[in-house]
Order: sequence, then C-alpha cells, then structure tokens
Amino acid sequence: MANKFISHADKVLKRVRTHMLKNLKAASIFVTRAARANVRPGGGSGFKTGRGTAGLLGSIGYEMTPSLFKSRIGTNQKYARIHEQGGVITPKSAKALAVPIHPEAKKASGPRSFSDLVFIPRAGKPPLLARIRAGGPKRAREATMDVMYVLLKSVTLPPRPYLRPSLTKNRAKITELLLKPIPASTK
Repeated sequence: MANKFISHADKVLKRVRTHMLKNLKAASIFVTRAARANVRPGGGSGFKTGRGTAGLLGSIGYEMTPSLFKSRIGTNQKYARIHEQGGVITPKSAKALAVPIHPEAKKASGPRSFSDLVFIPRAGKPPLLARIRAGGPKRAREATMDVMYVLLKSVTLPPRPYLRPSLTKNRAKITELLLKPIPASTK
C-alpha cells in the first residue's frame, strides 16, 4: 500500500507570510520613531524650536498594505514637504508675508488680530507693521514703538529632512529587522 503524500505547503506559506508582515511592521515602527526623533528640537534635522512641530511630530506614522508586503511612512500635513525638501514660500492672497517678530505677534493668528498696527515703509528694506506706544502728552518725543511684523515678498526655507535620514542612517538596522529569521516551530 502506497503512502499518501501530505502537503504542509499552505501552513508553511501562512507562517512565512505572517512572520514577514511582523518584520515589516517592526521595521515600519522603527523608521517612524526615527523620523519623529528627527523632528524634535535638537533631533538633527535642523528644527531650532519646538514651536509648530507638534502637529508634524504627531502626524508621522506608517500605513501597511499587507497584500503587497509594502509599508509607507510619512505624514498628511501640508507643510511637511517644504520642511523635508526646502523651498520658497510666497503669499497666495496678500501682497506680502507677515513674519511675526514680537512675542505677542508670534502668539496671535496674524496681523488682523491687532487693531492698532501702523504700516512703516523703509527705503531699501522690507516694511514693518508696528504698534506705537505714546510717551504721554508731555513726552510726545519719547514715543516708542514695538515692531510686530516684517513684511516680506517671499521666504526661503532651507531643507530640514527628517524622513530621508531616518531611512539612510538606519539602513543596517532596518535590513536586520526585515530579515529577522523565522523562529523554530514549537509543534
């Protein structure tokens, strides 16, 4: 009597596939953490302060497509690309960009938050929006001003990559995570 052949190919394939996806997930989590570390102030990507990075930091994540053994790491923030690659920012609906200078202006939503700003043109230099503080009726000559905004036609941001370095600097570790061997079967 001939022995009947029993195939375990489906079980082996399922086990290999499960392990590969587990490795892909581990590598994706590792790269996501590395990218987030690069966005933090002092993380190596050029971010000088923590202001404005919380939205970018919290939005970095990964998305897996198990059927293709594929993972995408990134963010859905509109300004993420200009941080990664650098570029020129120009106004869309105004004549100039209002760059906040004063601490109060940095906290405000824009120049329209202030009703007492005065436009100050300067020859050969960008104009200012300032708040005039009078010195009182007897001290009109001692009037001072607080510069709130500088008006610029464009601003060039240098590249401050956070995604690319997380891949290039950690290539060996990512490869190690992806190629982690399948543990021996306990059955």
